[in-house]
Amino acid sequence: PICLHAHFAQEPIRVTNRGSRGVFPQALGRLVMIVVTGSFRLPVEQVAQARPAMERVIVASREEPGCLAYSYSEDVLDPGLFIVSEMWVNGDVLAQHFQMPHMEAWKAEREAFGMTDRSVTMHAVKHSTDL
Repeated sequence: PICLHAHFAQEPIRVTNRGSRGVFPQALGRLVMIVVTGSFRLPVEQVAQARPAMERVIVASREEPGCLAYSYSEDVLDPGLFIVSEMWVNGDVLAQHFQMPHMEAWKAEREAFGMTDRSVTMHAVKHSTDL
């Protein structure tokens, strides 16, 4: 298992307005670690066709500098519901991630597969503890 401990930069970060897609550009680069969590839905009949595209974006994202973890997991009790889990060393690398060619391709592919109910949130991690 991965255990990461991170702390904020010396100055507190106050985020007052959201940039495009909910990213906070002025704060991202100063954060030590970012955790991204969320979910999205695909029509059950599209899941098998979407898996190769999801695999491509996961593999490419995991190879990016600064990516500590990146995964999509299908909910066992709710077919077509996917859980998103990512960890990044800081906000700068996350901001770069959104500009990568594989992310641009994934945006088009997921729309074609009929993705709905996408809800993804960035969390700035101050401290973590093993449970």
